[in-house]
Amino acid sequence: MCIRDRDEPHARVCQLAAAAGLPVAMRPVRPRELARASEVFVTSAIRGVVAVHDLDGRLLSTPGTVTARVQGAYAAFLAQHDSGVATGVGV
Repeated sequence: MCIRDRDEPHARVCQLAAAAGLPVAMRPVRPRELARASEVFVTSAIRGVVAVHDLDGRLLSTPGTVTARVQGAYAAFLAQHDSGVATGVGV
């Protein structure tokens, strides 16, 4: 699921996730949905796709399988397009 945002990395990550067959919905996320999440990631222009390790004191699997897939897809996209933007992978 993608939370609405207008930054380029976010939009690209949503496109890549959808292309990988992951469900993508552009809508606000409710707090109770986050409370049930087993993994969460955020996007950043500097760090790319970043796994969230702790959510309100609860440890999450980091990176989880979905996050790892999205990180890999984003890193591959950046490598292919030589954009010069940091991937955040391994940072």
